[in-house]
Amino acid sequence: MRIAIDYDGTYTADPDLWDGFIKAARAAGHKIWIVTCRRGDDEERQDIKVPGAFIVFTAMMAKKAYCEQRLLNIDIWIDDDPASIIYGK
Repeated sequence: MRIAIDYDGTYTADPDLWDGFIKAARAAGHKIWIVTCRRGDDEERQDIKVPGAFIVFTAMMAKKAYCEQRLLNIDIWIDDDPASIIYGK
């Protein structure tokens, strides 16, 4: 499966939990992305480091559309603000 986890308010709410989840998911053969509406400037790219996950910055765009435009089709979305998946920020 391809699993997307939001960063702010989801991953940041309990990094230890999500690090364990990411490790277990990868061991089972799944791929993990951190998908955030952040703009992805140099400072933000330095701030966000999540072991075992690819990072995607959507620059405030809707997460699902942004990923699909880049041929990244996510199977499972985990987000504290589900509307940002469809509408962005």
